[in-house]
Amino acid sequence: TNHCGVAIKKISIDERVCDLMFPSGFTPNHDGINDIFKILNAYNLTYYHCVIFNRWGKKVFESGDSQKGWDGMLKGIPADAGTYAWTCNYRKPGNTTTTHLKGTVTLLR
Repeated sequence: TNHCGVAIKKISIDERVCDLMFPSGFTPNHDGINDIFKILNAYNLTYYHCVIFNRWGKKVFESGDSQKGWDGMLKGIPADAGTYAWTCNYRKPGNTTTTHLKGTVTLLR
């Protein structure tokens, strides 16, 4: 404040992790901890597509919504415990290039 008036400046700092990651395992036992397999730190994406496959290469889950993850169910039945392969394509604002990630996740029962 001075004799000319009042001036206010606001600065907002929003700290986020920039790297997108997937967990290496999940336990869909409805205890509220690690029940869903989904991408972590997925904010501000302009494109997202994730597919999960079983050990025989059959698609068990697919989503274009980064907030939606796999609950370990397959056609209404709990999927077998084991290792599943996943692929993910995503794009961030300002990028015209799609980034491709792939890996495995262990479903524990």
